Amino acid sequence: GFIVEVEAFYISERRQWNAFLIKDGYRIELILPETNDKAQKANAAKIGSSLMGGVGVYHICYESTNFDEDIKLMRKNGYLPISKIEDEPSYGGRLQFFYNNKLGIAEVIEINK
Repeated sequence: GFIVEVEAFYISERRQWNAFLIKDGYRIELILPETNDKAQKANAAKIGSSLMGGVGVYHICYESTNFDEDIKLMRKNGYLPISKIEDEPSYGGRLQFFYNNKLGIAEVIEINK
Protein backbone atom coordinates (compact mmCIF):
# COMPACT_ATOMS: atom_id res chain seq x y z
CA GLY A 1 0.00 0.00 0.00
CA PHE A 2 0.74 3.65 0.11
CA ILE A 3 2.57 5.40 2.93
CA VAL A 4 1.19 8.74 4.10
CA GLU A 5 4.00 11.27 3.72
CA VAL A 6 2.00 14.38 4.62
CA GLU A 7 -1.41 14.23 6.33
CA ALA A 8 -4.28 16.17 4.77
CA PHE A 9 -3.95 19.95 5.04
CA TYR A 10 -6.00 22.86 3.74
CA ILE A 11 -4.65 25.51 1.33
CA SER A 12 -6.96 28.50 1.70
CA GLU A 13 -5.56 30.36 -1.35
CA ARG A 14 -6.54 27.43 -3.57
CA ARG A 15 -9.63 26.45 -1.56
CA GLN A 16 -8.63 22.79 -1.50
CA TRP A 17 -7.42 19.96 0.71
CA ASN A 18 -4.14 18.22 -0.16
CA ALA A 19 -2.30 15.14 1.08
CA PHE A 20 0.83 13.32 -0.11
CA LEU A 21 1.29 9.56 -0.37
CA ILE A 22 4.36 7.52 -1.43
CA LYS A 23 4.60 4.12 -3.07
CA ASP A 24 7.64 2.53 -4.74
CA GLY A 25 9.52 5.85 -4.79
CA TYR A 26 6.66 7.79 -6.42
CA ARG A 27 4.87 10.64 -4.67
CA ILE A 28 1.15 11.08 -5.27
CA GLU A 29 -0.60 14.30 -4.33
CA LEU A 30 -4.28 13.92 -3.60
CA ILE A 31 -6.37 17.05 -4.14
CA LEU A 32 -9.91 17.64 -2.96
CA PRO A 33 -11.28 21.02 -4.11
CA GLU A 34 -14.19 22.67 -2.37
CA THR A 35 -17.13 21.27 -4.32
CA ASN A 36 -19.36 24.26 -3.59
CA ASP A 37 -16.85 26.76 -4.97
CA LYS A 38 -18.02 28.16 -8.32
CA ALA A 39 -14.51 29.26 -9.39
CA GLN A 40 -13.12 25.74 -8.75
CA LYS A 41 -15.94 24.16 -10.77
CA ALA A 42 -15.46 26.60 -13.66
CA ASN A 43 -11.70 25.99 -13.73
CA ALA A 44 -12.17 22.21 -13.67
CA ALA A 45 -14.68 22.39 -16.53
CA LYS A 46 -12.40 24.66 -18.58
CA ILE A 47 -9.43 22.29 -18.42
CA GLY A 48 -11.48 19.10 -18.65
CA SER A 49 -10.44 18.04 -15.18
CA SER A 50 -11.95 14.99 -13.57
CA LEU A 51 -11.27 16.50 -10.14
CA MET A 52 -14.83 17.69 -9.67
CA GLY A 53 -16.51 14.56 -10.96
CA GLY A 54 -14.34 11.62 -10.06
CA VAL A 55 -10.82 10.30 -9.89
CA GLY A 56 -8.23 11.06 -12.53
CA VAL A 57 -4.77 12.32 -13.28
CA TYR A 58 -4.68 16.10 -13.47
CA HIS A 59 -1.00 16.65 -14.26
CA ILE A 60 2.51 15.34 -13.72
CA CYS A 61 4.87 17.06 -11.32
CA TYR A 62 8.64 17.23 -11.54
CA GLU A 63 10.65 17.83 -8.37
CA SER A 64 13.52 20.23 -8.83
CA THR A 65 16.59 21.07 -6.80
CA ASN A 66 17.64 23.60 -9.47
CA PHE A 67 14.35 25.43 -10.02
CA ASP A 68 15.51 28.42 -12.08
CA GLU A 69 17.42 26.25 -14.55
CA ASP A 70 14.63 23.67 -14.77
CA ILE A 71 11.93 26.20 -15.65
CA LYS A 72 14.21 27.57 -18.39
CA LEU A 73 14.62 23.99 -19.66
CA MET A 74 10.83 23.49 -19.70
CA ARG A 75 10.40 26.60 -21.88
CA LYS A 76 13.26 25.52 -24.15
CA ASN A 77 11.53 22.15 -24.65
CA GLY A 78 8.22 23.61 -25.76
CA TYR A 79 6.34 23.97 -22.47
CA LEU A 80 4.43 27.24 -22.10
CA PRO A 81 4.06 28.72 -18.61
CA ILE A 82 0.39 28.86 -17.58
CA SER A 83 0.93 30.25 -14.10
CA LYS A 84 3.17 32.69 -12.35
CA ILE A 85 5.95 31.40 -10.13
CA GLU A 86 4.42 31.07 -6.68
CA ASP A 87 5.34 29.87 -3.23
CA GLU A 88 4.81 26.16 -2.60
CA PRO A 89 3.21 25.69 0.84
CA SER A 90 4.09 22.02 1.39
CA TYR A 91 7.85 22.02 0.87
CA GLY A 92 8.80 25.65 1.33
CA GLY A 93 10.00 26.18 -2.23
CA ARG A 94 8.43 27.57 -5.40
CA LEU A 95 6.31 26.11 -8.19
CA GLN A 96 5.18 26.89 -11.70
CA PHE A 97 2.72 25.17 -14.04
CA PHE A 98 3.34 24.61 -17.77
CA TYR A 99 1.37 23.30 -20.74
CA ASN A 100 2.52 21.23 -23.68
CA ASN A 101 0.05 20.39 -26.47
CA LYS A 102 1.26 16.77 -26.66
CA LEU A 103 1.68 16.01 -22.95
CA GLY A 104 -0.75 18.36 -21.19
CA ILE A 105 -0.08 20.07 -17.87
CA ALA A 106 3.19 19.74 -15.99
CA GLU A 107 4.32 21.30 -12.72
CA VAL A 108 7.85 22.04 -11.61
CA ILE A 109 8.22 22.22 -7.87
CA GLU A 110 11.31 23.32 -5.99
CA ILE A 111 12.31 20.89 -3.27
CA ASN A 112 14.54 22.33 -0.57
CA LYS A 113 16.37 19.29 0.81
